[in-house]
Amino acid sequence: MESVSRGRKRRQPPDLVYTLLDKTSRVAPFTTRHHADLSLARLCYAVCRLLRPEIVLETGVAYGVTTALVLKALQVNGKGRLYSIDLPPLGENADAFVGYLVPEALRARWTVNRGVSKRVLPQLLPRLGRVDLFIPDFAGVMTSPQAA
Repeated sequence: MESVSRGRKRRQPPDLVYTLLDKTSRVAPFTTRHHADLSLARLCYAVCRLLRPEIVLETGVAYGVTTALVLKALQVNGKGRLYSIDLPPLGENADAFVGYLVPEALRARWTVNRGVSKRVLPQLLPRLGRVDLFIPDFAGVMTSPQAA
């Protein structure tokens, strides 16, 4: 998918996301089941633009598909901060790929907390005071034994 901007063709973000994922698939430690569906990421972007939250909390980062779009929405809004909770990555060089799709220009509004959510949340929530938007790790929710 391409769009025309001031007479030039430019790639749409979804195409760029999949291009980056494709380029790293041979060396990346996560499978495609570890990143969010692009439709979910777009929905999170729209919700952030509409609600203009100051504090967003997400569980699960992996490559950062949703993370990048939420951070972009916060940047366009001119306010807000994203707090992410992610398990410490396992595997060789896995840490280098956590949030791989998040551009450096958007990282100033982002704090990553490493660990299991049930251990991190009791310490993080009192510090935040409130959460305006919560984005759960849907893959983790759908595959957990408690979800069955």
